[in-house]
Amino acid sequence: MLASYSSALLFWYHYSHNGRQIEVETDDDTVGGHFLHLLHGVKPSDSWVSAMQVSLNLYAEHEFNASTFTSRVIAGTGSDMYSAIAGAIGALRGPKHGGANEVAFEIQSRYGSADVAEADIRLRLEKGK
Repeated sequence: MLASYSSALLFWYHYSHNGRQIEVETDDDTVGGHFLHLLHGVKPSDSWVSAMQVSLNLYAEHEFNASTFTSRVIAGTGSDMYSAIAGAIGALRGPKHGGANEVAFEIQSRYGSADVAEADIRLRLEKGK
């Protein structure tokens, strides 16, 4: 499923949002590179691919979160793999699990540079003392 995920998801995304059917084969060497290539329609830079790969690894290593737990419970009942994955996706939709990415993005968007972010964090720490 992991190998097919990017192609299926991004084909649906482009078709549902733009009515456009995209070609889902690329020559990318990584899942992250393939995903970004299909999302943006151009081969991504090495730094973008690296960041995406790190993000995917972090998700994979965070193995007992709410969505993984949900999936394991469903699979443990003897249900099929597709139901277990659908249940996990449903758990991800909740703001206390999948919504964390949006909050992190909002925080990061406040800052124009790493120096500005660091200064703000230091100021917040000083006020908290």
